[in-house]
Amino acid sequence: MVFLKKIVNKIDFVDFTAVLIMISGLLNPCFFSLSPNRIVSGTPLFIQDISGRSCFVFFLILGLVILRAEKRLIKILKFFFVWALFYFLLFILGKFGSEEVIKNPSARFSPSYGFWIFFAGVSFFYASYFGREKQFFKKLIFRFVLIFPFFVFLFLGVFSDFALGREFVFNSERFFMEVKTHIFISYGSVLAGCLIGIPLGVYTFKFANQGEKVFYFLNIIQTIPGIAFFGLIMVPLSILSSNLSFLAKAGISGTGTAPAVIVLFGYSLLPIVKNTLEGLKIIDRAVIESGKGMGMGKFDIFWKIEFPLSLPVILNGIRTALVHCVGSTAIAALIGAGGLGVFIFQGIGQGATDLILLGTFPLIIIAIITDKIMEFFTEISKGPEALGK
Repeated sequence: MVFLKKIVNKIDFVDFTAVLIMISGLLNPCFFSLSPNRIVSGTPLFIQDISGRSCFVFFLILGLVILRAEKRLIKILKFFFVWALFYFLLFILGKFGSEEVIKNPSARFSPSYGFWIFFAGVSFFYASYFGREKQFFKKLIFRFVLIFPFFVFLFLGVFSDFALGREFVFNSERFFMEVKTHIFISYGSVLAGCLIGIPLGVYTFKFANQGEKVFYFLNIIQTIPGIAFFGLIMVPLSILSSNLSFLAKAGISGTGTAPAVIVLFGYSLLPIVKNTLEGLKIIDRAVIESGKGMGMGKFDIFWKIEFPLSLPVILNGIRTALVHCVGSTAIAALIGAGGLGVFIFQGIGQGATDLILLGTFPLIIIAIITDKIMEFFTEISKGPEALGK
């Protein structure tokens, strides 16, 4: 019992949970799948079928990782061992995929749920080590170090024979065009939302009795389902464009970019207006009175006191609107607006999982990058000292 107690005391149970998830992924009977072509369902593969004896290396490292580490440096090294293991796994999988494609050029080699369970364990490991990190630049450095090898692998072509990589090669020209369209629609909609939403938020703050009416209208917009909203906008736009020639000449019609931007603009208003109002509300009235005591007028008080102090909260509202619109823009492909949703719905129609992922993964990446960029600007707006906290 004493020996068992000593072993238990040496185990870090957070790491143990993460390792348990990773091992359940490695032992999953469908870690990767191999199919003769793009449409046919793949044959499930064990990790042992791909990596052979290297699987024992995985279990050895993971076994050491569960041991408790008192020093922070040792904890960080443990984490980087796990992350190195993840990239080593990607490398040998890429090599195996290349060998299979050489044998059969139509073959498709792709990750399955075992791999994603393993990745979930690695992500849990990351969250347990760096999720509570407060210093913005330190978090940024850690993220860069962790993601950098992925782009090196991408440049070296490690993923080129994965099914997703082959879909990218076949659709590369259209892919970049749709990414630009996706960013244009989502960012353009939120920009329009800022131009209307921020002044509207200021209006609801200055005229509190009108705020209830404004939010009643915005809440109605927010509750309309995306597909239904597109349908509501398409009909009047079609009528207007058919009766007003200058709208048709400008490219505005019932389908395409125009209805997509209008719908996403409507969705972006609520978080922007609400955060603008909340940002102005939390300002200490004593600060405003001090400004008045210094002889500042209403215009100076707003631009030199109220707006700078409320800016972090306003930016958080814009951040929410942007991430939401980046995701919702995918639906706009259904009305001919383009964007990454084109690949998602085309893949669903063809039963091609990897074509779906070609639209899904970049969508997630754009949303994450957007979120982190807005987080950066929000931190800057709090002042230089906020970045070092």
